[in-house]
Amino acid sequence: MSYPGCMVVHMFDVIVEAELDLGSLFASLDRERRRVEARLAELVAEAHRRATYAADGHASVASWCRAGARWSTNEASVHLRLGRLMFASPTVAAAAHDGLVGVAQLHALARAFANPRCGGQLLHVIDLLIEHAQHLSFDEFNLVVRRWEMLADADGAFRDEEATHRDRTANIGLSDGGVDVRAHGASAQGVLISEIFQRFVDAEFVSDWADTVAAHGDAACAALMPRTHAQRRFDAFHHIFLAAASTPPAAQAPEPVVNIVVTLETLEAAVGQAVAGQAASPSRAASDPLWSRSETTNGTLLVPNDILAAALIGHIRRVVVDSAGVIIDLGRKRRLFTGNQRQAVLMTSARCIWPGCDQPSGRCQADHLHEWQHNGATNIANAAPLCSRHNRWKSRGYSTHRDSNGYWHTHRPDGSEIT
Repeated sequence: MSYPGCMVVHMFDVIVEAELDLGSLFASLDRERRRVEARLAELVAEAHRRATYAADGHASVASWCRAGARWSTNEASVHLRLGRLMFASPTVAAAAHDGLVGVAQLHALARAFANPRCGGQLLHVIDLLIEHAQHLSFDEFNLVVRRWEMLADADGAFRDEEATHRDRTANIGLSDGGVDVRAHGASAQGVLISEIFQRFVDAEFVSDWADTVAAHGDAACAALMPRTHAQRRFDAFHHIFLAAASTPPAAQAPEPVVNIVVTLETLEAAVGQAVAGQAASPSRAASDPLWSRSETTNGTLLVPNDILAAALIGHIRRVVVDSAGVIIDLGRKRRLFTGNQRQAVLMTSARCIWPGCDQPSGRCQADHLHEWQHNGATNIANAAPLCSRHNRWKSRGYSTHRDSNGYWHTHRPDGSEIT
């Protein structure tokens, strides 16, 4: 008798004997998975259209899927959404059947298409989004889709943000078991709160790590740190209140606290609509959402009207970029990226540009694409955010560059690309 585990072992034995590349096998299986996902989605949508589920007394296609394949209700829902998008867009259907777009990317598109307030507009930019889906990581692509949704439904996003701000609340409850803190408010204030909190959390980590290294030397590791990550976060929260209590009421707050990146066209549209007494125009959805930025450097989306207000208040530094994503160019004046120039480099991407890395750009280093020692300029066009790990890997002969469409590429020493 054979078991699935034996089949897996046998498969890898064959791989070793044939000297096949695991990466190639992974890519091949994932491509087939994408095609199967497309066929399943179309089947579920067709079953819904024909009401096939009704034959056995099922009330919906979801219950039909639960009975026929032990699916969860959510599985049935996401496949139905994707199937509807594929029926509506031959572009999506072709890309899905060819295995050109990842499963998660397809479902992100289907979720946006199902948005009752703006989903119908998705088909106007679907060719652009399919192209981005083939070149961007999922996190980057998902941000682009969410960015499109916000711009396509500008009035709705503005109303939602306005309602959230109107219903803002915070409460600290004390009991014999401890303290419970709850707060709810709008994104513009939330990004400030989150940034300040993260700074205090980072300070607690630095303190713990210094103590761990002092006690254990080269054997120091995260497991030996005196506090857990959760404990440091609570202590950081506590220290925020202590710092606030020790600050004079009239003290000048540090400015800016948060950097927000916004394209010039988006900011101008917000100004024009504010003068007219309306939210930003939803017609912005017709342009490429890859470049229609309106967010923090880590990818938290903000309604353009809130950015305009923040620009007037001054607690947030607005960084205006053009349609090509260019911020500033200081030329070859010094070797290291410092001050505003370093921050500008980190704003070119929400994360480390190394394929698969999810380290936020705020924790990355500003790295030369064409090395300084090889006459590389210290300017924004020749720089990108890389985390410390991948900055070291790059020195092993790897190279990175950004093409004319704004996509990042990383090449191995032998010239092949990491995809």
